[in-house]
Amino acid sequence: MKGRYIKRPSGLIRMLFTGCVLITSYGAKADVSCGDVITTAEVLTEDLSCSSAFDLALTVVGPGGYLDLNGFTIECDFDVDGVFLDGTGAVVTGGALSNGKVQGCGFGVGAIGNGAHTVTGIAFEGNAVLCQTIIHCLTR
Repeated sequence: MKGRYIKRPSGLIRMLFTGCVLITSYGAKADVSCGDVITTAEVLTEDLSCSSAFDLALTVVGPGGYLDLNGFTIECDFDVDGVFLDGTGAVVTGGALSNGKVQGCGFGVGAIGNGAHTVTGIAFEGNAVLCQTIIHCLTR
């Protein structure tokens, strides 16, 4: 008799076994910090205040980068730029109630990279520039 092997569960089956881990870890990174580069889905769990020690508050890199402000505020010293989108198809949203805010930054939201980025449901206050014109900005 040949040796037996156990095939590792794939896709949906693996997700069913680890669903609790996925649910608690998906977007639950409580320590999103100023200067972070986001390449997966993240959800803010508190306001973020970024000092002039950083050039950028956050960078979201697509296609996997997705930032949900979850109604919280990213606040900058005026010398710091807010959220920059890089790569292709990065997403930043204000949250389910479209009430996230970017305030006091040089650029509120800017884009570099290949484009096709999405910005939606964000209020901008006291930024030098709301968002660069090369991205489509939908504010509430």
